[in-house]
Amino acid sequence: MFDDPHGHRRRIVTVTGVMVGLLCLCVLAIGASVLYADPQPPATHPAEAVEAPPLPR
Repeated sequence: MFDDPHGHRRRIVTVTGVMVGLLCLCVLAIGASVLYADPQPPATHPAEAVEAPPLPR
């Protein structure tokens, strides 16, 4: 049906398939990072890490 002696059409289809696959992997990675993000990230300030009443002055 199609005469493609140099495989140009096959190369285009292969590159398109690889790009679509990489795009899907990126979308899955972003979705997984959003779904599995820690709702309470570790404290960055020492006062946030300790749940103790403040010391009197």
